[in-house]
This record gives sequence, C-alpha cells and structure tokens, in this order.
Amino acid sequence: MPRLLQLLGAAGALLAAVTTLAAQAAIAAATVDGVQVNVAYNDGTSKLSASASFPSKLSKHVSLSPADKATVSVKLADDGDGDDDAPLAEQVVLVLAAPNGPDYTLVLEKARSAAKYENTLDGARPAPGEYSATVYCSGGRIAKPVAYALGSWSVEASALATAGAAVPSAEADFTARPEIRHVFRRPEKMPWRILSITFADLVLAPWLLLAYFWLSIGVNFKNLWATSSTAFWGIGFLASLAATLGLYFVYWVRLTIFEFLGYGTILWLVTAFLGWRALVARAAARLAE
Repeated sequence: MPRLLQLLGAAGALLAAVTTLAAQAAIAAATVDGVQVNVAYNDGTSKLSASASFPSKLSKHVSLSPADKATVSVKLADDGDGDDDAPLAEQVVLVLAAPNGPDYTLVLEKARSAAKYENTLDGARPAPGEYSATVYCSGGRIAKPVAYALGSWSVEASALATAGAAVPSAEADFTARPEIRHVFRRPEKMPWRILSITFADLVLAPWLLLAYFWLSIGVNFKNLWATSSTAFWGIGFLASLAATLGLYFVYWVRLTIFEFLGYGTILWLVTAFLGWRALVARAAARLAE
C-alpha cells in the first residue's frame, strides 16, 4: 500500500510538471525576429537604413548628428500557438550604453502591427560619444528576457559644442532653471492734481445752481415746523433724499449696478412713502389753520 501511494504521488508530480511546461510553452510563443533602423536628416530625407535578423548585428554602423531623427523598429516573431489575447512583449527598450558616461534609454511602443514595436530617437538627446546599442525584450509571450546587441553607435557633437557652447542633452532637462522673479506692473501715471480738483468742482457745481434757484423762488423751511407731524414726516423725507445721494456716491466707489438697483429699490420705496406722508401732514396742518 505505501508503495502504491508513492507511485501515485510521483505520477501526480509528473503530471503537474508537464502541465506547467505546456502552459509556459503556450504562453511563451514569441521571440525577436529582427531590427530595422532608419535615420533621416532634419528635412526628412533618408540618411541611412540598416537592418538585421536576430541574433546578427546591424548591417551598417549608425552615426547620428544632433539634427537627425532615427526610427527604431523591432519585429517580434509569433509561432501562432500562444494566447492571442496576451501581448507579444510587455517591455521593448533600446539602451545606448556609454563606456564612461550616462546611458540613454528609449522605450519602444507598440505599433499598429501587433508584432512591431518602434519609436523615434532624437539625435540631439544623447550626449556626443560612442555607444553600444542593445535592445531588451521581456514579458508577454517571451519566455526568457532577450538582450539583442545591435553593435556600436556614435553620436556626433554639434557645431555649437565644437565651438565651446553648451549642448542640449537628456541631463539638461533636470538641471536648475533660472529663478522666476515676479515683476509688478508699474503704477499708471496720474493726471495733475489741479486737473482732478477742477473736474470735482464741476461735478459739484449743479448743487450750487440748485441752491441759487431755491433762493430765487423763495423756498423756506418754516412750514416744516408747523406741527410735530409735519416735522417728523418732513425730516424723514429729506433724510431719505440725502440717503439717495449717499447711495449714488457708494455706487460710484464700490457697488455694482445690480447691488445699486437692489438697495435703491428699497430706499426709493421708503422715500415715496415718506414723501406721501409729509404731504398728508402738510395738508392736515393747512386745514387746521
């Protein structure tokens, strides 16, 4: 009986191992097929075209100037036995390794074709020098990460760098920027003080003209004190008129048109009521005489 249990356990372990290997084989159904590199001048005309089939290196040496654009395409091979929903690769990266300087990394993105990953390399991004180019592929249906050596690449220095000027590079994006200083707007030039006073006097001049007309027609305030009723309602009416003038001033310096109309509607209703009551009180005082 123990011997039978041992045989059953060994058979189960063998079945699990075979199932795991079959599942990995079903998923790991992709590998690197080849690489295509197209280098173009700044105006779009072709400068260089190199290709290679895995695991061979590129057929030509790639040399980039700061104005060049290099389109790097990596094609993956699919044997058709894997899961169609799983991506061929999750990460496809081009690494330019410099012997004595910082490396430059370009992440390749999935193209319209399911088996192709590509991106464009700006020749002004890596620092000038010699590089060893390698494509790394991993994840997805690739069973084991692949490091595909493409050979040596070179990046030329620009004319500005040759003359001693600063060269833009990937590290330049992370350097300190100039300090931002806020510049306040300069005060507007104000008119002469005498001119402002003159126009203020012109605005107040109609009040002097109103007082002159009142004196011309013989206006007096004796009837305001005829009775206590006329005094109460009359003073209230005159106070509401003064409040209306004050509201105009506040509107000029602070209020909006909607706030002015809102406050004004309430004040003018009160003014109309007080004026009506003042006239009623005056009529009653006249009848009592």
